[in-house]
Amino acid sequence: MGRKLVVILFVMSALLITAGTALAQKPGAHWNVEPVCTYNADQTTITCTEGVAAGLGSAAITFVATTPGGCETRGNQNEPGGHVQSPVYNLVPRGGRINTPQVTLSANCPPGLDQFLGPEVTYTLSRNGEIVLQTVFIAS
Repeated sequence: MGRKLVVILFVMSALLITAGTALAQKPGAHWNVEPVCTYNADQTTITCTEGVAAGLGSAAITFVATTPGGCETRGNQNEPGGHVQSPVYNLVPRGGRINTPQVTLSANCPPGLDQFLGPEVTYTLSRNGEIVLQTVFIAS
């Protein structure tokens, strides 16, 4: 009897810890329409379609999209760390929803250097510096 009680308490506490972590990461925010990210023909830009996020409340949201990217060194031997970022957008939800704009990401390298991008595109929605929803989409 005592052993069963210990097992039941252990399982219940594990469920509570897991649920608390999940709720802290995404307090109801979700994608109604996920953006779709694609490379252009020569893979020098990534364009992501508009998306619709919901469950955001009514206070202003900051949106930015980022992807790993930069300019390869001469001879294309090294891809130094870096990222490419969209403009930062300040959006006001209507009915708890926002439409994220279409974004195009490009490294804009100087002549003679090849760029690299993605394929991961991270969408970050935040409020007052706190992440509300963050999702990684894969460009194809």
